[in-house]
Amino acid sequence: MKLHDGMCLLITHPDYMTFNGQPRRFGEYPVAYYREFLQYVKDKYAGQYWNATPREVARYYGKVCVSPGDRAGSR
Repeated sequence: MKLHDGMCLLITHPDYMTFNGQPRRFGEYPVAYYREFLQYVKDKYAGQYWNATPREVARYYGKVCVSPGDRAGSR
């Protein structure tokens, strides 16, 4: 199977998760779902992805995608 470059951005926040078996309120999910998802990605796609922080992505983008004259504050 040929792989194509891409990006998956998963935004989470602890306000929408339940911890330690607490009862769920509307719109919340157990933190175990998030852990299971991350473990699945790690197991199935090991060595095929870059688990970057937002800072690392910004730094990479700034190096490869933005010309020096386009940087903020350079005008």
